[in-house]
Amino acid sequence: MIDSNDDIFNHIKSVMRDHEEPYDEGAWERFKAAGAPAPAKKAPLSTCGIGR
Repeated sequence: MIDSNDDIFNHIKSVMRDHEEPYDEGAWERFKAAGAPAPAKKAPLSTCGIGR
């Protein structure tokens, strides 16, 4: 069973090493321009009842 797992893993590794995706010109620039929304800020929680 270990040999068959090794064969599978070695096959996957070789396929992944040989794989290459074409680069879409300007993809990085479009990604940077889109920007990510800032995380919403949450109000601090009151643990002792102050501020209620």
